[in-house]
Amino acid sequence: MIPLQLTEREEQLSTVSSRFLQLRQDFEYNLQLLDGRDAELMQYEAEVEGLQSGLEQQGCLVEELQASLSKAQTGKTFATVTRLAFIENSTSESHPCCWTVAAQHGLLTGVDPVPCHLLLRCYHLSAA
Repeated sequence: MIPLQLTEREEQLSTVSSRFLQLRQDFEYNLQLLDGRDAELMQYEAEVEGLQSGLEQQGCLVEELQASLSKAQTGKTFATVTRLAFIENSTSESHPCCWTVAAQHGLLTGVDPVPCHLLLRCYHLSAA
């Protein structure tokens, strides 16, 4: 009887040991998978940070370019209206408002009218 119990115990121990070994192998495999995924996530996070940084830099560049474009358009429109007002003033006795001159040439729609002589004075002040 004792040898039979001993044999059964040895079989149970062998079964438990093989299960434990299988569980340990599965655990180590899963741990390797997690380590690989962690490394992959860190790589993706670094890529996202780089892309976000590039996007922020491009956003700043776009804002600067828009400001420069707006400034250039404002200066060009102002200079064009000033030239048109000067031509209009030099060819007629009256002082039409810049709104009239600009409207004739399709410029500055929706802008409050400013008398030409005031616009020319402002232009001369800003040019000096």
